[in-house]
Amino acid sequence: MTIDGTTRMGNKHDTVIGVVSPDGRFLAAPGENHTAVVRVAATKEPWATYYGHQAGVYRCVCGTVRALVWLSDGSSIASGSTDGSIHLWHARTGVHQRTLVQPQEGCPVLALTLSHDGYLIALRRRDVNTWQLN
Repeated sequence: MTIDGTTRMGNKHDTVIGVVSPDGRFLAAPGENHTAVVRVAATKEPWATYYGHQAGVYRCVCGTVRALVWLSDGSSIASGSTDGSIHLWHARTGVHQRTLVQPQEGCPVLALTLSHDGYLIALRRRDVNTWQLN
């Protein structure tokens, strides 16, 4: 695990960055087919899969998950993808809670972080957006 709470999985040519939960029990990482996966940190066994970044009935586009952050109480995870969308998920069940930003062409989510006072901060292309989640 790195100093910022991320964990690298895979070899040097195929590395995935995972984000450890506040209690250290779970690891969230980008999954295959436009998903995010939460695993039990000790065993790497899948716990929940989030499917909201896939194209479907209500979405015409899909994006690869590139950014994840746990809320400070560990109850939810925010995910951002290459299509520009940002979603909130219930951490343990994978149930979609809400969409913060709809897809926007040419505006991928590059990074997500949580401020000490409960704001979610997203870097999207050249823009920085914030949401108060508490």
